[in-house]
Amino acid sequence: MAGKAEKKSNTRSRIISYVMNHQNTSKIEISRNLNISMPTVLSNVNELLDRGVLVETGEYASTGGRKAKSIGINPSYRYALGIRITANHVGMTLVNMRAEIEKMDRVRMKFSPDASYCVELSALVKGFLEDMEAPDKL
Repeated sequence: MAGKAEKKSNTRSRIISYVMNHQNTSKIEISRNLNISMPTVLSNVNELLDRGVLVETGEYASTGGRKAKSIGINPSYRYALGIRITANHVGMTLVNMRAEIEKMDRVRMKFSPDASYCVELSALVKGFLEDMEAPDKL
């Protein structure tokens, strides 16, 4: 049986996955589509907003009362780096949380199984990431 912390982590992960696949969604939509109670959605979404994982992206039209806010994933919360090594090239791609390409480069570099290749590749990657504002988000 899953512990309370594990269950909460699983719920947060489900919410993040849903929001990543349904940008500009509402808390009500999350509750309905994931079959999670509204109080649970509210507490988890508020926590994710406070952490900066999610952001408010706008408001829905009012049908009376307070306007519902749409939420989405914060694209700059984290980044991923992909490196593609071929026989004659190295390709590097940096993407944000929305899988949007932030930066891309392809460099001619002949593959070698030698340690010197790894040192050169490391320097290449460091140079590629040099102008990244928050390297701790990688």
